[in-house]
Amino acid sequence: MLNVQTNVLDQIAADGIQFQQLAAVGSVVEPSDFSNNRLVNKLQTEFPLVNWLLNTQASKEQKARFSRDLLDKDENGKWKLKYPYNVWTTPPTDTTGECCWVPFELDASGGTVPIYLLCLKYCEQLLDGFMKDLRKFGSNDLTNYFQREGETVAQAQERMNRISMAFFTAHNVILGTEDTQTPTLKPFHGLVQVLEDKSVLKISGAQIIPAFDSLWCRMVVQDNDDFVFWAHPLTIEAIKREVVPGKDGKLPEGWSRSGENIFFHGHGFYADKDVSLDETAGTGEVWMLSGKVLGLWLLTSLAPGLKYIRETFAHNDKPADGCAGGCKYYYNAGTVWCSDPNKLAVITDVPIGANCIGSVLDGLDGLVIPTTLVPPTEVEA
Repeated sequence: MLNVQTNVLDQIAADGIQFQQLAAVGSVVEPSDFSNNRLVNKLQTEFPLVNWLLNTQASKEQKARFSRDLLDKDENGKWKLKYPYNVWTTPPTDTTGECCWVPFELDASGGTVPIYLLCLKYCEQLLDGFMKDLRKFGSNDLTNYFQREGETVAQAQERMNRISMAFFTAHNVILGTEDTQTPTLKPFHGLVQVLEDKSVLKISGAQIIPAFDSLWCRMVVQDNDDFVFWAHPLTIEAIKREVVPGKDGKLPEGWSRSGENIFFHGHGFYADKDVSLDETAGTGEVWMLSGKVLGLWLLTSLAPGLKYIRETFAHNDKPADGCAGGCKYYYNAGTVWCSDPNKLAVITDVPIGANCIGSVLDGLDGLVIPTTLVPPTEVEA
């Protein structure tokens, strides 16, 4: 039996039907006017950390040298991506008591990361599809970003499908792990999977300034590389409240500010709502990342190109199932890799402050950690 999907667009712009208000017998029935509407919250389609990952030095280098030789299928039939080798020189050969040293030798290591398929499907009965190609939104419809006056329901549905796929894919790139499934996550080798590796340093951030002081020792040894810091917007605000002048009128050692931006030894902080935040505990995380070793490979763009869209169609003899119908599938695949976990670090348990927890955020859960395109505002009855 074909799975017939219903959604907001179907309900609001039913094919060929004018919605009418319920009225008592004998009263005048007028069409409903939905034109006076607005999106209750900002569209959550900005993915700064995903865009950064797609454009790191490691991602660009991988893309430039990409060939079929970088793809491999293991004995279990799982596709994997080979990431660049790390090369180093071996320890010196002990020539104590001899006249001469001998040259160093080279060694190298590489690895692979699993590639996971992601997909979104939209199914409808045949007649529904015909009607959606004909029915256009008018001045009384719920016209906004998702429905535009003069376009067909089918065009609006296609946009909803593609933007939904982009949303789900972006969240999986950041939060995906191979053993996690939620309403928004499928199994995927995402950034969180990389950061959970035991080789990635974890530092408690209960005391924010001392935590960064400890991390600085590690950064110095690694020649103060191209590190950047990513955190949830609320976590960054909490750090800003700590980075204030002391009794001597100076900021803590190594910190600087430029307007609303803060820097630790010149390394910037960037906000993304997908970076871990525990609303119940009132704590967040800071992820120190390096674009030289961290990369993202995707089969296609967040909203898949035509090459990665497939359609099915089938007849049936059941009027209740529409006699015929089909589904449209949107596909992507990819993985996140890191060639040197020593260049990554996670500062955990950063307190976001009593002023940003509890009732002050009531009704805004969907905006703190978005799980849908336009989060609703929750109001107590």
